[in-house]
Amino acid sequence: MTRGTTPTLIFDTPYKKDIVEGGYITFQQEGKVVLDKSVGEETVSVEDNMISVQLSQQETLLFTEYDELRMQIRLNLKSGKRVASNTIFVPVFGVLREGEI
Repeated sequence: MTRGTTPTLIFDTPYKKDIVEGGYITFQQEGKVVLDKSVGEETVSVEDNMISVQLSQQETLLFTEYDELRMQIRLNLKSGKRVASNTIFVPVFGVLREGEI
């Protein structure tokens, strides 16, 4: 992932929209939560077996370059089950000119 960009992250999931009640996607660096996105926010959508997360420039600028970003999805299912993905590791790349464009 590159800082200062507006990526859309797409995750495959075995759960369809009609059984997902809520949840969140957590972004962590250096052992600290940098960003949490909740299922139900305008920028997080659940479709058939897919979760889509849009990040803003402001959000990606929160990440430290050259430090690995850890992500995890946790979902509340209507059945009462609570599930979590494995931790996803992504490198973070910098930009030559800092800030938003």
